[in-house]
Amino acid sequence: MKLTPGINRMGWGLAAAIALSMGISVHPVASADEATPQADDILRSMSSYMAETHAFSVDADISLDVVTDNGMKLQYNSFSSIVLERPNRFYIERRGIAADLTFVFDGNTLSLLGNRGNSYAQLAVNGGIDDAIRAFEGETGIPAPGADLMFANIYAV
Repeated sequence: MKLTPGINRMGWGLAAAIALSMGISVHPVASADEATPQADDILRSMSSYMAETHAFSVDADISLDVVTDNGMKLQYNSFSSIVLERPNRFYIERRGIAADLTFVFDGNTLSLLGNRGNSYAQLAVNGGIDDAIRAFEGETGIPAPGADLMFANIYAV
């Protein structure tokens, strides 16, 4: 891990934890055995289409509902944007009350910028987008935002 000094220095793990503390956790709603053959065919087709797509962008409005121990329901809203160019470049923004972050991968370095704290961390990564995602997740233990759309073979993942 290469931590690049900023105005405020923040460790990669801490930066990532803050970045994704309000992230979405995806849980399967049915096992593979319960999926219909049509759903499997659609997922395979979508995965093939995404793998052949050289560049794309995605904008998402995200709402996360949290119920406190005393029954109060809180809603956290954020916005995320992904711009990806295969095989080795992406730009991700996450904006909301809990996060104001930018992720950039240029084929050699994965950078995380915390815009509010004016801090950043960098991780040297050799390879493509899949390698950058796995490096981030391996370093932080947190699923990368939007990774389910970014992998070269979404179906296999």
